Amino acid sequence: MTGHWARSAVGSALRVFGIDAATTMTAAAVRHCPVARGDVIALPVADAAADAVVAVNVLDHLDRPELGLHEAYRVLRPDGLFIAGTISRVDSPELAPFWQPEPTPFDAEDAQQLVAAAFGAAETEPWDASLITLPDRDAVRDFLQARLVPHHRAAILADALADRGPLPLPLTKRGALILARRAS
Repeated sequence: MTGHWARSAVGSALRVFGIDAATTMTAAAVRHCPVARGDVIALPVADAAADAVVAVNVLDHLDRPELGLHEAYRVLRPDGLFIAGTISRVDSPELAPFWQPEPTPFDAEDAQQLVAAAFGAAETEPWDASLITLPDRDAVRDFLQARLVPHHRAAILADALADRGPLPLPLTKRGALILARRAS
């Protein structure tokens, strides 16, 4: 949670409250909204207190994403909106010879079914577009490191990728937003 969603709500009637388990993430967001350290499977929020819950790149980190989904359902008011975002197993195909995302318990391919199991129904809005451009080797290395490729391996892969073709490298980002509402 970096505060991106909170920043986008500035000037609107929305009241945004951020929750993340990582102190570094809450520190980054505190400039934009009230924040608290918390766990997605035990949110520090009262039952039926939230109009919306947004979980982008969150549930894929859980061994059992259904626990986070049930917790989101608990804190939503009736007719409250749930939005989750996650990547696809075929994200960033330009990097496929060098790196592919590991399957997670909450990939775009399975997310709608998991959300529907918790909420009764869910809609998926997939994305498949060139959304990021990695300008140089360092950016490729940093991108891979952010995806949990060890530093030394990320540097080797960035060199191999740069040697194989020209940089900058546009990346096709694939994934989905999954939307659901708590029953009235």
